[in-house]
Amino acid sequence: MTRRFDDAAQLLAPVLLVVATAVLGSFTSRAIEIYFLTAIVSVAIVVAIYVFVGNSGVLSFGQISFVAVGAFAAGVMTIPLESKTGVLPDLYPLLREHTIGNLPSLVLAAAVLLWVAGFDTIYACQDVEFDRAAGLHSLPARLGVARALSVARGMHAAAVLLLAALYWLTPLHPLYLAGVAVVAALLAWEHTLVRPDDLRRVMHAFNLNGWVSLGYFAATAAAAWLAAR
Repeated sequence: MTRRFDDAAQLLAPVLLVVATAVLGSFTSRAIEIYFLTAIVSVAIVVAIYVFVGNSGVLSFGQISFVAVGAFAAGVMTIPLESKTGVLPDLYPLLREHTIGNLPSLVLAAAVLLWVAGFDTIYACQDVEFDRAAGLHSLPARLGVARALSVARGMHAAAVLLLAALYWLTPLHPLYLAGVAVVAALLAWEHTLVRPDDLRRVMHAFNLNGWVSLGYFAATAAAAWLAAR
């Protein structure tokens, strides 16, 4: 019981800190609000790095580059159209003439989070014995391989549903749904390659995600272009 309480306290403390900062910042002027937003972003990045390093045992700051690319893409795609022409007139037309708003952006972020967490869970299954010996808290180490794979399937199913929901939240051509169907098929194939008693094809399953990302990007870009015509 004490250990569970300690684990919950370690998780909730930074969450409450971020929430408190956000609430406090909401009562300040617009000029001061930027400092609170910067603090929240900095705390989120630091906590994310500690979570990654603590659970993987890999000391890598390359993840910050992914944060930067994601933040830039989210910023560009959520700026109102009327502001883009004046602030960013030299943007590529596809980026300059489209915006997706905060809600679709958060839905897409959640879908990507679940997708990545799902295939990373599959990948971690091959290291379960090492993780337990090293005291790393991966899902396979804590839940067992069979339950971890079930969780990964659930995360991927939820990711597909969220990707499909974007069709009704953004102006996209029906081709987008065909792209989501391809993503679903690839993820389903990925899960057929790995079983709790046979992890020999984990890398084959993991590498399928490269095709998932390329296929989804191509379908989404084509659907956005066709919708704008």
